[in-house]
Amino acid sequence: MKLQWIRMVLSALIMGLLLTAFSVAAEPIEAPAKPNIQAIPLINEKDTIPEYVHYYKGKTKVDPSTFSWAKNGISGNALLLDGKQQYLRLDTAQAEKLSAFTFSVWVDRLPITSTNNYKLLTAYKNESRLLAVSLHKQDTENGINGICVELQDGAAEPITLFRPSTDGISTALPANEWHHVAVVFCDTQLAVYIDGTVFLQQALHVSVEAMELNNFIIGGGIYGEVPLSARLDDAVLYNGALSANQIACLAQNIDPLSGATATTTKETLATKPATVPTAISKPTEEPHVFGLPLGLAIVVAALVVVIVVFSVLFTRRGSKQQGGDFS
Repeated sequence: MKLQWIRMVLSALIMGLLLTAFSVAAEPIEAPAKPNIQAIPLINEKDTIPEYVHYYKGKTKVDPSTFSWAKNGISGNALLLDGKQQYLRLDTAQAEKLSAFTFSVWVDRLPITSTNNYKLLTAYKNESRLLAVSLHKQDTENGINGICVELQDGAAEPITLFRPSTDGISTALPANEWHHVAVVFCDTQLAVYIDGTVFLQQALHVSVEAMELNNFIIGGGIYGEVPLSARLDDAVLYNGALSANQIACLAQNIDPLSGATATTTKETLATKPATVPTAISKPTEEPHVFGLPLGLAIVVAALVVVIVVFSVLFTRRGSKQQGGDFS
């Protein structure tokens, strides 16, 4: 009776462990609550300049009136960056503790006068934690000549996304044309949309909030790059990752937070399909066994083996004792 009771307890324990493990594995992972995404206007009209957007010439903060505004923007006038020393900075208070963001802007890039980087956006904490988006990056050593995204999250290897120009087809944003550009950055993805269509995209496994990218530069970088030469209009920062439909709405001048559905978009730049990005460290998913994460499966298997071994030992011991009783 004692051995039978022990076997029953061991069997119940095994079943309990297995049921618990499988119930944990089968439990759906709840998606994080969708944040209340808000729009932070950056560039609109010369008479509606937000106080948290600062205008710079070189290292000196200047009055916004020293910048020029061009007619025939997307909606009214457009801010003109001369490609010399002009760029904008966002007050750090507007970018603190961002767990995700979307940067949206209409761009009319002026003809290139240099082979240097033309940064549209640089968000950073320091040199080892930054996100930079170039409308045209020319690098003969690495063959980069086009729209380029660089991300450094403190890891050893930076992440670079670009479409290198091939067969005489430039993947840089064309000059003297209005195009909508959107940059989406969150813990799981980094993407650049051109005219409502994804142009560069990479799955990630990072913590945007931990990167503390609370310094935003529009039209410049942190390494002395030549400032952007372009007309900019309707620039907005959203404190969350917008969906593909919302990005398409922006490209069609529809409020992305209105719940509207955009019409079908198609790629507008004359480029070939995206090539595999270089210097990419893709996150790997933990393998599963019978629906269980590998680590949990190993623990369960080890417990089962231990319980079975003890069960066998108790059974053999009981058999010997029973044999002695009949001798």
